[in-house]
Amino acid sequence: MLIYLELTRNCVWYTLFLGIIRSIHLSHRMERRTVQREINHSGPLLDSSGRLNYIGWSRQQMLDCNLERAAFYPRTFYPIQRFRLKRWDYYAIFTPQRFFSATIADLGYAGNVFVYTLDFATHELHEEGLVIPLGKGVTLPRNSNEGDCLFEDGRARLFFQAGPDHRHISVSWPGFHDGKGIHAEIRL
Repeated sequence: MLIYLELTRNCVWYTLFLGIIRSIHLSHRMERRTVQREINHSGPLLDSSGRLNYIGWSRQQMLDCNLERAAFYPRTFYPIQRFRLKRWDYYAIFTPQRFFSATIADLGYAGNVFVYTLDFATHELHEEGLVIPLGKGVTLPRNSNEGDCLFEDGRARLFFQAGPDHRHISVSWPGFHDGKGIHAEIRL
């Protein structure tokens, strides 16, 4: 009986101790939070040590996506950090009859391209994607407001072009939906 009470007392003290530590930790995290501000000037996304220069939001891309400065690991492991970087270009287009979306993504360790279509009248949804080991054949520009995104192999070709006043989405996927295929040329 005495042993049980002693264990119970220790468990209670241990639980209280953990609760106090957790409270201190949470309050410390809350103090570090800042109100996000609108970013309305250009500059680099990351500083020279790989940390964010700005925390906030913007109405359009303002910061240079300098991911070569990202620093997740010590210098000795620098070559493997590219596997943690995720970048993509995604478009979703709605009309009264149909929903269409297309994506080109570089997940670091793999590329991923996919297309979705939904016919609102028939409720027919079809999605198809390709996983590309090590992102071979996936090309994404440094910044989303300039340059071309491309994936092309024998199965599909997705090409997204960012112009100064428009976007062009081109999809050609002959084997899509059991060989029915899909071809789209869209200017936004």
